[in-house]
Amino acid sequence: MSKRALPLLLSVAMGLSACGGPKPYDPDNPYPGYSYGDPVTIEIPVAPDREGGASSDGLGGLSPNLIPIGDAADGTVHRALAGFPLDAIPPGAQIVEAALIVYVSGIELGAPHEDLKRLFVDLVDFGEAVDAADFTDGVLLSTIGLLSKASGEVVRSTDITIAVVEALDQGLPNADFRIRFDVPTNLDGGADQVFLNGSEDLARSGVTTVLSVTFMEEIR
Repeated sequence: MSKRALPLLLSVAMGLSACGGPKPYDPDNPYPGYSYGDPVTIEIPVAPDREGGASSDGLGGLSPNLIPIGDAADGTVHRALAGFPLDAIPPGAQIVEAALIVYVSGIELGAPHEDLKRLFVDLVDFGEAVDAADFTDGVLLSTIGLLSKASGEVVRSTDITIAVVEALDQGLPNADFRIRFDVPTNLDGGADQVFLNGSEDLARSGVTTVLSVTFMEEIR
């Protein structure tokens, strides 16, 4: 188990005392031998060179505007992409929690949640740049977060702690996410889409895509 994440099973977090007997799990010192500071929360904005979308017709790239998620009238599937640099998290820090926060414009086409169901998040790796291949490629962890399952929620968030821990454990410089509907398309001849508010804030909401991370820095 990585020491970056808080322990999930207390029953296995036991040590041995100097005389060989069991030592009860201490929630104030979950990893004996390591010391940590107080929890700190930071918000990491989406990187301008890792924000955009990709679609099933082979198109994809950067976009700071309103990014479509769902299907078009001809069945083309659209997905949003958002990546965040992790260099603000100190090496060896223990991740307490992390959340992906987005603003979905109140403008919708069709009935996206009725027809395409839930809005999910995958942890992926865009590689050097966002491109059309990120529509399907680079999956590291699938369906790690649920952003919404009904219309009407504009500011949406989901816990993606496991994803940040995984990205850090793999030594990745970024945590990259793909946002997609449960059902890619229902082929009903009509568009069913929501729109993610990009960093240019065309929705004029004051809320753009951020990664919120709470961590405890290792004291050396």
